[in-house]
Amino acid sequence: GKSDINEDSYDTLEFADRSIIEIVIPSFIKHINSCAFQNCEYLERVTFLEDSKLESIGSGAFSSTSIHQITIPTHVKKICEYTFNNCEFLKLIQFTKDSELCEIDLFVTITWWTTIICRNLWKHEIKQLWHVQWEKFYIDNQAETSEK
Repeated sequence: GKSDINEDSYDTLEFADRSIIEIVIPSFIKHINSCAFQNCEYLERVTFLEDSKLESIGSGAFSSTSIHQITIPTHVKKICEYTFNNCEFLKLIQFTKDSELCEIDLFVTITWWTTIICRNLWKHEIKQLWHVQWEKFYIDNQAETSEK
């Protein structure tokens, strides 16, 4: 889809076939819409190209998938609520060291074995994390364990 109807380029990922197992997100995609991959129960691997222009990930975008790990591209500024809800196999969410992330909305039911490595983001910018053990949430350039 298009984020601006006046533009010629398609920069929004709207919906994915629910039977996919893996996907490479093209670098020209700037937005992943809400529920774009929701209930893609066979989806195990999501890859973003190094020159990704992705800026936002919509609500529930990857909920109820089978992804094991994901590295969020540098230019993502916002991750909306429930993005990784019900991802039973998710073990690692990692952000690039030069991440431009400004806001993470509500994360719900991230499993206790999920590790989140996030640099350049302070705890007060994270709206709410439910079922995330803070000792598994790493913030800062040294990826040290943050305090509860």
